[in-house]
Amino acid sequence: MENQPQLVQLEKTLLNIEGLGRQLYPKLDIVAAAKPVISEWREQQTDLKTILTKLQQDAPEIRKTIEELPILAKRVINSQSNNQSNEEFFNQFSKTIYKSLLGIAVMLTGGILLGLEIVLGWLLMGAGFLVILLSKPK
Repeated sequence: MENQPQLVQLEKTLLNIEGLGRQLYPKLDIVAAAKPVISEWREQQTDLKTILTKLQQDAPEIRKTIEELPILAKRVINSQSNNQSNEEFFNQFSKTIYKSLLGIAVMLTGGILLGLEIVLGWLLMGAGFLVILLSKPK
């Protein structure tokens, strides 16, 4: 994984600010000072209205992708090798898609519950991620 120069520079700047702050006020706790700002930002990012707005903005791209899925599926089925029958391949393909969509639905539900500050959301997010991982064809 490549380090982005902007992030390295940001980290250096934050360390310099913390060092200067500690010189001016030795009892400075950066984490405690930043907690209200971070909490407000987190609430804004996980707010149901914000999530729905982002989903609405992404809806055209999602719709376009969903419309292309049957064409891509047909292309894959037509180009797959002869060692596996089309019906068997299609059944495996549809099961994989079904499990992936189920995992995504569980993760979205978990995300909404996290936005409502319900701890069960973390469990659902993890379960959804696990379902998606297990849906990967062998």
